[in-house]
This record gives sequence, C-alpha cells and structure tokens, in this order.
Amino acid sequence: MCNSKAGFSPVRQPTRKEVILVNIRLIAADLDGTLLNSHSALSDFTLAVLRQAAAQGIRLVAATGRALHTIPACVKESGCFDYAIASNGAMIYDCRRQSCLKRYVVPQASAEALAAYALRHRLGLELFSGGNAYGERYYFEHPEDFGFDKRSIDYLFSTRTKIEDLQSFLAQHAGQLESVDFVLKDPAQKAAIEAAFCSDTSLYITSSHPRIIEFNAAGCSKAAAVRYLLAREGLPPEALAAFGNGENDAEMVTGAALGAFTANSPQAVLEQAQAVCDACDADGVAKYLLKKGIVHL
Repeated sequence: MCNSKAGFSPVRQPTRKEVILVNIRLIAADLDGTLLNSHSALSDFTLAVLRQAAAQGIRLVAATGRALHTIPACVKESGCFDYAIASNGAMIYDCRRQSCLKRYVVPQASAEALAAYALRHRLGLELFSGGNAYGERYYFEHPEDFGFDKRSIDYLFSTRTKIEDLQSFLAQHAGQLESVDFVLKDPAQKAAIEAAFCSDTSLYITSSHPRIIEFNAAGCSKAAAVRYLLAREGLPPEALAAFGNGENDAEMVTGAALGAFTANSPQAVLEQAQAVCDACDADGVAKYLLKKGIVHL
C-alpha cells in the first residue's frame, strides 16, 4: 500500500454523491422560471448546453405546468427533448415519436365543482383538454382584474381559447380535462381555496405561481411522471437530475440525485432547497450542469 511519505498521494475513493453525478442519465427541468428566461425563451448558452447533454446520450425532459400545445416553439424546435411532461404530469408525451404515453383526467364531478367555485368567487378559470388551454369568458375579457401586464395579456390571448358557454364546454369535454386552474386576484385567497378542496381525494392540488392553483387528477405530478419515464428508460432513481422554481416542482427536485431550484424561486420554495443554482435569466440550470460535470462543452 502506497503512502504519501514514499512520494505518492493515496488514491481517493469517490464519494457516493460523486458516483451518482457521473451516472446522471436523465435531466428533467421545469420551463418557465427555470430553463426559460423571463422572456419565455431559451438563451443561446442554455440551448448549447442542452444540445451537448443530448449529444452525450442524456435523456432530456421538459416538465411543465403548461398545457402540451402551449409549450413554446423554442422548446419544441430545439430538437433536444426526448419527453415532455405537461399539465403537471397529467400528460406524458414522447417528443421523438410524437405520441402521448400517459394521460390523467380530472373526474367530471370535481371539475364541475371547481368551475362553480371559480364563478362564484370571480376567480380566473383555465381548463386544459387534449393538450389545449381554454379561458373562461370573464377571466378572458377582464385580465386587468388579475393584475396582468401587457406581456401577460399577450400570452393569455395567444395561448388560450375563450370559453363562451362554460356549462356547454364542460358537457362537451366531460372526462377530458387534464387540469383545472384558478388564477387569483390575491395570493391570500389560496388558503381558503385549498381548505375548500383538500378533502377531495380525487384531486392533486399544486401551484406553479403564488397567484395560481392547479388541480389535476390524484396520482399525477411531475415527480410521478419522472418516475414513469425512468422506468420506461430502464434507469434507476439515482440517474435523475431535476430543476425547478415552483411548488409543483418541489417533489421532483428534492427527490432527485442531483436537484436544484433557481435563485428566482419564491422564498417558500427556496426554504426546501438542498441546492440553489443561478436565476433563470443567468442560465442557472446550464451553468449548474457544467459546474457539476454532468455536461462537458
């Protein structure tokens, strides 16, 4: 056995964490506020790192609360992503084969109760079905009531279809809703809303933004969708790296072998963080992947 006195340094065994990092084979990342910058775009630097990750054989997953067909063109056209997790896990999509692998829907009775509550309390109501996003008429016609700026209004109008008759829409899309979302005028409304629906065991309740509450079918989440994809790829849990910036990312990120929240995450999210990377506008995820030696440019 060699020792330092003989002029050699002892061989250092890699720690378990270092072994895990070397074997990262799947990266799942939230989009808005995580991979995408504040202009909802992939920077050239982040795109270069993602493309290199794909070239290294790492599977890439876009994990978002967005409806499938509202994922930005810059993500779809990048050619980097193997899978998309949309509507907080309610849809799992194979980007290479352009096919839906798994889908969860909100039970009709719960969807109707949620819609009635939103109307009664004058909340913004969004409904996702078939990967498309729809906005209830009042919300669609009065976005200023929800504090939307021009950019947010433009996003609303370009990604949502106005629902003229909510009851007819619910009847036509019975058993087909991936997500029911409330947009709040005041984040303080959250507690009462969660209390009103926490006893409905058919629902998974989460949030991607302080003024949004999302309702999906029980059993679906970004974390559950990632576990499904790991199994599909024949990969162990230790092969996962995950990134996010919202409550709906927490389980996925904290359960990953390598996980980090972006510095622009809300304080409540950062308090759960084991690691924090730079903000989305500073290419936080891309820099973190390079720093940890997962991707090599």
